[in-house]
Amino acid sequence: MNAAAEGREINRCASGGEETVRVTLRPACPADEPFLFRLFAGGRPDLEWITYLSEEQKTELYRRQFRCEQEQFKKNYPDAQFCIVLLEGEPVGRLYVHRGKEEFRGLAITLLPEFRNMGIGSELINGMLRDASKAGKPVRIHVAWYNYAARALYERLGFRVVEDGGAYCEMQCEPEVKNEP
Repeated sequence: MNAAAEGREINRCASGGEETVRVTLRPACPADEPFLFRLFAGGRPDLEWITYLSEEQKTELYRRQFRCEQEQFKKNYPDAQFCIVLLEGEPVGRLYVHRGKEEFRGLAITLLPEFRNMGIGSELINGMLRDASKAGKPVRIHVAWYNYAARALYERLGFRVVEDGGAYCEMQCEPEVKNEP
């Protein structure tokens, strides 16, 4: 696991006040599935736009999409880290990262809505960027075009769109290059 797993204190107050929180990571386990499903469903407003399905049908659609996503991640990135994000020890999100030979890939970065805009996502992504920079590798993230908040965050952290995949785009951040004297 990377440095973020050891835990970092981040400033929780937008005003720069003294309040800090401890964010840590731990490996996801089968017992986390209900929490991960809730995160997945809460992060998919595109499925809410389907109005012709009953609530039971929507829930089943969410479950199928969730299972498909999980299976695809594990099949395509078997050595990825699948982590639960903890705030003061309580689960608040997920961070799935693949550290490949050519690049680091942020597979899923999701926080519960009530824990967004607190700096947690920025700290997680910055940790990934620091690790990738040390390895001299770019970081790529796949994000939906309609997810304006995530795209704005990624752009603020140095990511640029490198590929338009229709409903989704690929964003990439190049590693920092340190000039030797």
